[in-house]
Amino acid sequence: MVSGNSVVALVPRTELSQRADHEVWAQYEIPCPGIFHMGPYLIRGTMMFLREDCVEEVMPMFGVQIRHTVPGAALGELSAPFIVVNPSWMVGYQPT
Repeated sequence: MVSGNSVVALVPRTELSQRADHEVWAQYEIPCPGIFHMGPYLIRGTMMFLREDCVEEVMPMFGVQIRHTVPGAALGELSAPFIVVNPSWMVGYQPT
């Protein structure tokens, strides 16, 4: 799972509907589209919330594009239909 200070996000290798935890993430029904500044990454996508007033320990995101902000970084840009992020890394947010 995504937690602690060592992991920014988890990008599953399997389709969400095939995952055993699919029903857990289906409970997150409040969409928040935007660009999320997470450590050295910009993550564009839709973060899903359980409640409008609460950030959980881990948060699902859909339709994601991840870009490293350091010039020349090994990770260029990555796209994924679904990821789970560690919101403790979030330092900024821009709504889209």
